[in-house]
Amino acid sequence: MKKIISVLFAFVISFTVFAQNNSEHLKFMGIPINGTCYQLAQKIAAKGFQLKPIEGKAATPSSTHIKLMGTFAGIDNCEIYVIGTKGTKTAWKVVVYLPEEDKWSDIKYQYNKFKESLEKKYGEPDDDFHFFSSPYYEGDGYEMSAIELEECHYSAFWDNGIYIMISKFCQVKICYEDPINSEKDEKYREIIMDKDL
Repeated sequence: MKKIISVLFAFVISFTVFAQNNSEHLKFMGIPINGTCYQLAQKIAAKGFQLKPIEGKAATPSSTHIKLMGTFAGIDNCEIYVIGTKGTKTAWKVVVYLPEEDKWSDIKYQYNKFKESLEKKYGEPDDDFHFFSSPYYEGDGYEMSAIELEECHYSAFWDNGIYIMISKFCQVKICYEDPINSEKDEKYREIIMDKDL
């Protein structure tokens, strides 16, 4: 009887670990943000994206930052970055940059369109900001300058690790941070800091 209980207990533990590893990771385009940075980039590439060099360096299995280009949500020429931990190369973040805009009305439209789509899928954001820092304000004609100077604060955050913002590069930026692997990255950074201090 003890043997059967031990086997059942081991099965339950194994199943729990398997479920945690496969169902709790945040997904990007239906792909769990897990595995090495390179493995995740290969899965995204299989959906039609092209791997691109960063600073002249091609993606390799030891890469911790990998760039891809392709069509995201029907928009061509989007940049996607897969970011991994330095120690384990585990993917913990995917960042999407929509193409750069040169008009405030266009970037605001893109931001609102994607934010609304995220709200439909994930519900209301847990934090939501949309304002300019003084002396800038919407309608002053200097909105694009405010963006480049990081005085435009348009962003929305969901507790699941997803957020959207207008970046200083005049692009809408959408981030997917897997909470499990993000914690691993933070722990790795703490270990390195503790070691160096």
